[in-house]
Amino acid sequence: MKSQNFLIIVFSVALLILAWTKSYCSNFEISRETNSDSVKSNNYLKNNQPNDAYFNLKLAPFDILLGDYITNSYSFGLTAEKSLSTSYSINLGASYIFTDKNDIFNKSKVNVISNNVKGFSFHSELRKYFSKNSGLLQGLYWAPGAKFFYTDALLENYSVKRISLGTYLSIGYQKVTKGRIVYDFGCGIGLKFVESSNNSNTDDFYNITCHITDGGKKPYHDGNAIFPAFTVNIKIGFKFCDIKKLKK
Repeated sequence: MKSQNFLIIVFSVALLILAWTKSYCSNFEISRETNSDSVKSNNYLKNNQPNDAYFNLKLAPFDILLGDYITNSYSFGLTAEKSLSTSYSINLGASYIFTDKNDIFNKSKVNVISNNVKGFSFHSELRKYFSKNSGLLQGLYWAPGAKFFYTDALLENYSVKRISLGTYLSIGYQKVTKGRIVYDFGCGIGLKFVESSNNSNTDDFYNITCHITDGGKKPYHDGNAIFPAFTVNIKIGFKFCDIKKLKK
């Protein structure tokens, strides 16, 4: 119960900060636009705001529900996007992976079921936007990227450690609404290397348990393999402003 109350407090504080930031940035932009006598258009803001005055914070709903996409797990993490120039941005993200004990969404039919799983993941992506106002972090883009996963799962009283490293090239589209809500959609293809190890002395321990995310061939608990991999990027977030840079 204490942990639940703590999460509620953290979530409430985050919402207050979010609301204040949105209100401040919106009022600041309106003030700048009014003072420049360009109320009828956004040209002043487009031409005078620094391209790196904004950054996006995004989360992936399916990552939260599906965890590491192979065990009965959840995950929670964030991705931050920041402009590097008028055409490029960098995306960096991290997440924590933990056990889905209750299997609310009946994922046991498609997952490798573990008694307990924990781990983390990191991902990075360099984006090239093709829109004229790419400094605003929206429009069509293509991006090379990389993902890293590490999990430690308990299956039948045996520990299974897994490392996954993949690289990919994706194409997508990002939309930012007037309310600063960010919608990010993309998909890509690449290569993935997966290595598993366990502390079991039984050769046939889970030796037939393979999963589609491992190419459908490599046993979950043992061995290593390199195979083609697909990635789907569906994120939603919020666009923040760097107040110090907007004041310049």
